[in-house]
Amino acid sequence: MNARHLIAASLVLLLTGPAIRAEQPKSAAGQAKRPNILFIAVDDLNDWVGVLGGHPQARTPHLDRLAGRGCLFTRAYCPAPLCNPSRTAVLTGLRPSTTGVYLNNQPWRPAMPDAVTLLQYLRANGYLVLGGGKIFHYNDAKSWDQHVFPKNKVPAKEYPERGIGGNMIWGPLKAGDSDLTDGQLSDWAIGKLKEKHDRPFCLAVGYIKPHLPWYAPKKYFDMHPLDKIQLPKVLDNDLDDVPPAGIKMAKPEGDHRQIVKAGLWKEAVQAYLACSSYMDAQLGRLLEALAQSPYADNTIIILWSDHGWHHGQKQHWRKFALWEQTCRVTFTITAPGVTQPAQRCARTVNLLDIYPTVLDLCGLPAKKGLEGHSLVPLLRDPQAPWDHPSLTTYGRNNHSLRTERWRYIRYRDGSEELYDHDNDPLEWKNLAKDPRYTELKKDLASKLPKVNAPDVPAKKEKQKEKDKLLPTAANALLLRASTMTEQPPERPWRTLPLITGGKVDKNWAQIGWGGFVVENGSLRTECDERGMGLLLYQKERFGNCQIRVVYKVKDARSNSGVFVRIADGILERVNEKTPPVERDKQGKLSKEMLKRLMEASAKEQGPWYAVHHGYEVQICDDADAYHRTGAIYSLAKSAGLPKPSSDWRTLLITLKGNLVLVDLDGKRVTTFDPEGKDVPKAKAWHEPRREPQRPQVGYLGLQNHDPGDVVYFKEVSVRPLGDAP
Repeated sequence: MNARHLIAASLVLLLTGPAIRAEQPKSAAGQAKRPNILFIAVDDLNDWVGVLGGHPQARTPHLDRLAGRGCLFTRAYCPAPLCNPSRTAVLTGLRPSTTGVYLNNQPWRPAMPDAVTLLQYLRANGYLVLGGGKIFHYNDAKSWDQHVFPKNKVPAKEYPERGIGGNMIWGPLKAGDSDLTDGQLSDWAIGKLKEKHDRPFCLAVGYIKPHLPWYAPKKYFDMHPLDKIQLPKVLDNDLDDVPPAGIKMAKPEGDHRQIVKAGLWKEAVQAYLACSSYMDAQLGRLLEALAQSPYADNTIIILWSDHGWHHGQKQHWRKFALWEQTCRVTFTITAPGVTQPAQRCARTVNLLDIYPTVLDLCGLPAKKGLEGHSLVPLLRDPQAPWDHPSLTTYGRNNHSLRTERWRYIRYRDGSEELYDHDNDPLEWKNLAKDPRYTELKKDLASKLPKVNAPDVPAKKEKQKEKDKLLPTAANALLLRASTMTEQPPERPWRTLPLITGGKVDKNWAQIGWGGFVVENGSLRTECDERGMGLLLYQKERFGNCQIRVVYKVKDARSNSGVFVRIADGILERVNEKTPPVERDKQGKLSKEMLKRLMEASAKEQGPWYAVHHGYEVQICDDADAYHRTGAIYSLAKSAGLPKPSSDWRTLLITLKGNLVLVDLDGKRVTTFDPEGKDVPKAKAWHEPRREPQRPQVGYLGLQNHDPGDVVYFKEVSVRPLGDAP
């Protein structure tokens, strides 16, 4: 060991060594009062989950419901964008720049023999610590009372050979959930929840999927039909303003070129989504077992993914980079007596914060030297003050810093990237060379680590097909405990201005045909025979909230209404129009015109994007329950057709978790659950896509439709629910 390694090892020892010896197991009485912990790690899961909206076709209902039970961190980031250094940081509470563990081929325990992991600390304080699956990248015997890693039962000959080789292969399997490792892992963990424990426990469950290779039972591939797969949004010249150090990480001539050349991009996306859905099903079975156990009311649930994943963004695949897509993770905490249902926290947090948070929640003494911060203040109040930007490190002296607005990347050669997430959420425009941001970069750079420990010794591992031994789990539905409160805590209403200076307020943008005109202090639909239109409130998105719309009808025979929860892609449709509708003398559409309209719907042009990626609350005098006032267009029925009235009426739309409630003049007319059994399966080309779950934070808009419809809007107001983001 050279002098630099000796200094680094001494620093780690100073920060971690003595703490475990200072803590003795507590009395049985003290232990009984402490909460249990269900500690769930997921490998390679980015933000492609329903509740985060990273991909519109993600189907993870169990994870989404778990997030709805507690606090979901919408700006959570990993300490490192690869397995070993990220998990080492989470479980030791120390950054890669402190430990020198930067890469996957660096076993951490030989370099830190006296480090006290979170699990060791729990054991030393009286917890029974049980583990299954992948928690560490290099497992650590000191951390467990018991650890198991189930084996895959599927013979190697039954694996399809799709993909580009190496471990980037995928395909559906003729297998049951519990034939794969994650299924067996859930079986084991469920068994532990059925046992009687006389002291508090930490049950750590490490799911492998969606880690490569992407194999899962066929039914999960069927959930994501290949012909309907949507590719991530990319910019063809996205790497043009990225410095050479970043391009080297992206490796555009590697995986991306091979996948595109082979025409396998959609297949790869499908396989990843399928494996994520498979993992989610196993998670659901585990959560159901906890709900049925005697430990349900006294168990903290922490779910985290170790890093994100690229699917061709910036011509990059896998992790191993410092951009948003690979740094952002799924992270949620449910803590009885601390969190409230459906909390969403938009502060920048890091997985490094898990260690001190667990100690805080369990009432254990704080441990000196941890480099994260307890999240308990944010669990109590997601909007509490928080001045901790999130740091991700990949390799020595390569850092990425995320604040609520900015991402700043600095490579070891001094080259930089800077992205403004308020205006560029996909990180397409590098602002680092713009002199206007010189002072900002200096400020962000000042928050990077001052010490970058030398690399710990690497170990050459024999290559194994690890994923064939990795987890997958059995089917079951999660018992849904609805978090919908009929009467949310009262908050002040905030009116969104419709009219400013006698004109439509500038924050509303027109999409499609027609529009709205100012008339007698309200906005009136100005329909156009060439097609429908949407007036989008583009200034902000809305999460868990109530939306109050005061309107009146002169004539509403078609699909006027209010759109909510429209996905971010709608901003790209501002001012975009669909092919103009042309009719013959009898008012009918020609076959060619109908074909053009169907193509516009399939391409999600203009307002069609909102139809397929939002919910339309109808204002329509139609006898059909799926289309009349209060209905969610073609997805959820309205209870009854209101009597025609020329008076002002109030439409109240409540958004909470995945649910949408609609009240008309104080009477509930619609309750919509996108995962419910009543969602219609069949659809016409002009109806919403039947993947009905929309983002939990989205835009709203007002729709104008067919000529002859006349609807007036006098007020649109919003108030957050008590636990709104």
